[in-house]
Amino acid sequence: MSNYSKLSNSELVLKTKNLVSEERKLTLEILHLLRKVEKRRLHLELGFGSLHEFTVKELGFDDASAARRIAAMRLIRDIPEVQGKLESGELTLTVAAQAQRFFKGEEKVLNPYRLDEKKAVIKSLENKSIKEAQNEFIKLSPQAIPREKERPISENQTEIRLVMPNELKLKLDRLRSNLSHKLKTQTIVELLDAISDLALEVVEPKEKAKGTTALRCGSAKAPSERSRYIPNKIKLEVWKKANSQCQFISPETQRKCMSTHRLQIEHKIPYSMGGTHDIENLTLFCSAHNAHMAVKLLGEKKINPYLQKSLPS
Repeated sequence: MSNYSKLSNSELVLKTKNLVSEERKLTLEILHLLRKVEKRRLHLELGFGSLHEFTVKELGFDDASAARRIAAMRLIRDIPEVQGKLESGELTLTVAAQAQRFFKGEEKVLNPYRLDEKKAVIKSLENKSIKEAQNEFIKLSPQAIPREKERPISENQTEIRLVMPNELKLKLDRLRSNLSHKLKTQTIVELLDAISDLALEVVEPKEKAKGTTALRCGSAKAPSERSRYIPNKIKLEVWKKANSQCQFISPETQRKCMSTHRLQIEHKIPYSMGGTHDIENLTLFCSAHNAHMAVKLLGEKKINPYLQKSLPS
């Protein structure tokens, strides 16, 4: 550690500003490297179910820092001019991440922004604080009001803040009344716990029976001599054998993904290459690793049209 006690006040300020500038450059380098990792699907090859998981578990960022960097990286991918604004300090990493989430949120409500419109929004965010940027988003779209926020407060507890419409609040009140005989404390947490148990009893058996097929397997049809149809009995066996977790194992690190998100039945030898529906030829992958393996086995050119529909944003 350098001895800064001998620096004058002006030298101390200058030294700090120089280091801040270097930090911005290093951050941009990290964002570019993350983009390379994503383009190569390296996080998937190493057994991580998402780029976020890779950034947290492999690179050591906390959840919020990882989310900010990934969002900012994707904003630069979409609008390269953002890089210069981040390097100069006109745009902070957090505000850039806010902008990317805003644009993606608008897409979800069928209000996508054109590139020139995005650039205009970015211009309006220059030298804005987090709160000031949020106010800009609310001016553009009332739906930009933050709806949900999660914050771990202990090893076993997470604080969740959300804004819900009155119609949903009334539904929860009705459910609390109908389930009052099962609820000891009548709290929202206890109510959500009871609802979750009831929902899982219905959803999980259906999902396992459904056993969504691999990216290249198409929809299920009635059995035939050569059919893509996989009997429900076999699907259930695959889910049971996999313990409802992604079974992808990295050939480099031997890390098993174990994701439980968007699980799909995968053919070890692809159906299009003569693979059968025998239990030994089937496994369970998350959608990310299913697509990753499809690219490796069948080639990006053949699979790319499917990937474009599900690229992360």
